[in-house]
Amino acid sequence: MKINSTKLIISSICVFILTTAFQCSSPEMTSAKLYLQRKDSKKAAEQLENEVKKNPKNAEAYYLLGQIRFDEQDFKSMRIAFQNSLAAENKYEKEIKNYNTSAWARKFNEGVDALNNAIEDSTIDRAIVAFEMAYYILPESTMNARNLGLAHYKRGNMTKAVEYLTDTFNKDQDDLSIRVIGRIYTDNASKFKNQYLEENSELINQIKNINSIQVRTKAEDVKYSLAQPTSINKIPKTKKEEWNYEKLGLKFTIEGGVVSAINKSFDLKPDTTLLMQSRGEFSKAVEILNVGVAKFPEDSEISEMLMNAYIGAERNIEARKLLEERVVKYPESKFDHYNFGVFLLKDNDYKNAIKHFESAIKIDAAFNASMYNLAASYVNWGVSEQERIKKSGKEGDKSYNDKYKAALPYLEKIISETPNDVQILELLGQVYANLGNSKKAEEYYKKADDIRSGKN
Repeated sequence: MKINSTKLIISSICVFILTTAFQCSSPEMTSAKLYLQRKDSKKAAEQLENEVKKNPKNAEAYYLLGQIRFDEQDFKSMRIAFQNSLAAENKYEKEIKNYNTSAWARKFNEGVDALNNAIEDSTIDRAIVAFEMAYYILPESTMNARNLGLAHYKRGNMTKAVEYLTDTFNKDQDDLSIRVIGRIYTDNASKFKNQYLEENSELINQIKNINSIQVRTKAEDVKYSLAQPTSINKIPKTKKEEWNYEKLGLKFTIEGGVVSAINKSFDLKPDTTLLMQSRGEFSKAVEILNVGVAKFPEDSEISEMLMNAYIGAERNIEARKLLEERVVKYPESKFDHYNFGVFLLKDNDYKNAIKHFESAIKIDAAFNASMYNLAASYVNWGVSEQERIKKSGKEGDKSYNDKYKAALPYLEKIISETPNDVQILELLGQVYANLGNSKKAEEYYKKADDIRSGKN
């Protein structure tokens, strides 16, 4: 029998290769490379797909398939092919890294361009798609994660924004991520709070008006605050009247034109679900911003955001401690002086409250909220001193009048800008009455009464 010598030689070569742990190229690999030489990437990809089904450990086949997907800009498939190649063998590690970096840069720049030129939501969506693909290709890129978080933030996808920005901060410890995350939580908290106030505004105002009425409050002030009573009943054998506000669960005993007794059958209370949600979001802000303050102790913006979050979460002890530090560290911050002054006023520390309200006004002469509280501090201090002197038996001591006099310029300025503010008019009447200027006191009391009755 005659043996074909050519076939024998080829067979021998293959045996030699097998014994040295190499393989002859499969028909699929051979075909794929030929198609690549002819620039027919579609047919090459088909052959490579067939190859990896038969031989899932062929690193070269996956690598070549990844190249094709790169050229097609199918970066998700590219990434999968390259990962499979590296899992089989790290022979192409350097080349794969270069391809991944190039694909990442392409999608990242595409996202940046879209975000910078975003004038509508659809453009932001394109930026998000580009950044998400870049993130898929190189998840370790903090620059991309940050931009993806910012794009979601701009689009209003706050949960996603927090996710990516937290990832960025955990890797980079950057101040921008902290600021944006803190702002997301405080914005969410403010939305819940504003919704709560909007839905309960009427009830909250009613509760405020009810609480403002005390024994000795004028009967006319009761009507001004709560409108006409449901019914008015004469109390037999007395000069008293009983004013009923049935929907509010209130009864006032009126004697001599003033309230002599108050009876509540129930307390009005709004649904606080939204308020609790608001405080929860403020507390989330506190948690992340505390990390920011520890990392960036000189950053005034992060510190201010933390202080506002403390106040929003009603964590007043922590807020006050931070404010004590901030008024020293940032002496030109009018809001810090004002907020610290409010805490001090609540504690009846009038002297120091006045100091910080004055500092706020010195920074901004038109800061009316600080001006009002400055005047209130002087008035409350005057009342406190007046009561203290009365208890001590020094009836002739009128030193408390200095505090009332100090309040006048601020009250007069406020009323010149808001001439129909009944509370300020009443306060001016009270101050002038204490100073012995009955004419001025009567003038302001009358104007307040006229506004209440609709004459002014």
